[in-house]
Amino acid sequence: MPLDIDTPAGRETLAHERRAADIFRQHTGLDYAGSPKASPALLDGVAVGRGELYYGLETKARRVTHDDLMRTYHARWLLSYNKLTAAQRFSSVMHVPVLGLLYLVPDDVLLIVRLTNSDASLAVRFWFERTETKASVNGGSALRENAYIDVARARPITMLSPARILEPVD
Repeated sequence: MPLDIDTPAGRETLAHERRAADIFRQHTGLDYAGSPKASPALLDGVAVGRGELYYGLETKARRVTHDDLMRTYHARWLLSYNKLTAAQRFSSVMHVPVLGLLYLVPDDVLLIVRLTNSDASLAVRFWFERTETKASVNGGSALRENAYIDVARARPITMLSPARILEPVD
């Protein structure tokens, strides 16, 4: 059975992750180093700069506009709860925060949300719910524990947004 990433839907997802990485690089001045795609990884990548690890990164793409996300979805980003706990594990081991990067495909916009602090504490407000969601980019369904992340304060970033170097925190 092929990996999700080896299907047309998987390749499209990878293209969206790369676009999110491009916007992130342009805005922050940090390098986005993605995790290997041949097998599941704890996170999607890391942000590095000047030879130093700044952040762990969890990147997702959604086919909704910023307006729809704010209104229809009440400024909540669905992220599986196990991704949030993986972010905590990463922060616990590496002592750096984890950022959530949410790429909104129709608007070509990136939202950046701090998920964890460097001490592995959660840095984001979320609602926990067990819901049926898509099993993978290739379809199917799965009953999962999900975190609905509050993105109301996340500022939309585009390739035209002013660059801002993010410094290590904590």
